[in-house]
Order: sequence, then structure tokens, then C-alpha cells
Amino acid sequence: MVSDLISVNQPDPLQLILIDIKNTTCFNYSTGSIHVRAKGGYLNSQSYTYQIIGRESNYSGYFENLPAGDFIIEVKDEAGSIIKDTINIKQPDLLKIDSI
Repeated sequence: MVSDLISVNQPDPLQLILIDIKNTTCFNYSTGSIHVRAKGGYLNSQSYTYQIIGRESNYSGYFENLPAGDFIIEVKDEAGSIIKDTINIKQPDLLKIDSI
């Protein structure tokens, strides 16, 4: 009887890494940005698709012209595995001027 040892390698877990968040510069402006990267996943994919749910996807992981709020970021590797995370962009308080 001949037996062979077969090894099945599992990919590293797909991870979403937050690189940078820029909050909005003024109340109610869309000047925020999010920059994320991925690692791991299918054969340590060299190609990941990044998307903010409800917006167009990209391959850079950089999203700009965002208003304040919560954004669900989705990353997909070459095998279709998906990881999601929620990232919040803040804004300064509304500037109020009382009459003198």
C-alpha cells in the first residue's frame, strides 16, 4: 500500500487595514477621505476590489469627497472572499454667531 501526504495550504485571512482618515474641514462639507489596504486572502491576492457600499468600486482603496457619516467599506479578493468594516468620518460643529 502506497500513501502520499497531501498538504492543503489555507490562505492567510483577508484583512482590511486602515491607512488614513481625513475628517471634513467644515460642517456639512464633503471633504473627507478614507484610505484602506487589504492583505491576505486568496493566494495573498495582488488584486483587491475596494468599495464603499452604494458607491463605485476601485482598486486603490482610496475614497475622497466624502461627507461626515458612517461608511461600510467592502474588500473582495480574487476568489470572491469579502471582508467589511465600518469607518466614521467626523465633521466640526456648526459655527454659530450670536448677534452683538
